[in-house]
Amino acid sequence: MLVTIGRHHPHLYRQMFGPPAGDDPATMIRASCRAQDEFLAIVSELVDEHDLHRYGGLLLTGVSGIINAELSGHFTTGNWRTSADELVDTLVTLIADGRPRA
Repeated sequence: MLVTIGRHHPHLYRQMFGPPAGDDPATMIRASCRAQDEFLAIVSELVDEHDLHRYGGLLLTGVSGIINAELSGHFTTGNWRTSADELVDTLVTLIADGRPRA
């Protein structure tokens, strides 16, 4: 979902993760918190409650970095020999299947 928004609506993506702007930054912060809650609900399907916020933060920041790299043209140089989609899939797989069990 974040990758799709980043690709097709980069201005909205930047608004979602940029600093609050405008006359009422509190409104933007509340909207951001609602989006984060929805994201955490999705992540909760991959990990248990104990790991939810740690792995949710890892996914959010990892995917954000991947999207920023794609929007900046880094994957078109040929140096990385991968795509944003492959990296997101790898990150999700590592968290869902490869994380250490307690």
